[in-house]
Amino acid sequence: PYTVITIVLYEEFTEQIARRTSVEEKKKPADVRSIFSSAFRLILWASIYESLIHFIPVGAIFTSQLALTNRLTAPQLCAISYINGKYFYLKYVVIFGVP
Repeated sequence: PYTVITIVLYEEFTEQIARRTSVEEKKKPADVRSIFSSAFRLILWASIYESLIHFIPVGAIFTSQLALTNRLTAPQLCAISYINGKYFYLKYVVIFGVP
């Protein structure tokens, strides 16, 4: 029921929420096993994200001095922007889950 892009029209959003609430009403309450598996998955991906940020700090390049970014070529800037977007998507997945 979810889209893979971050732009959702309001009509689609209301339909998805209505379907989600109707499905959740039929579900059983969450058991301890599913809570622990979700918590483990969240901790795992959060630690992977933090380790990637530690080894490849692309956000630091954009917040550094402008002279550094002026020395980069267009393909290098595109690669850094692409990786920065992937980091944002990974953070989104860690926080909100897989769409």
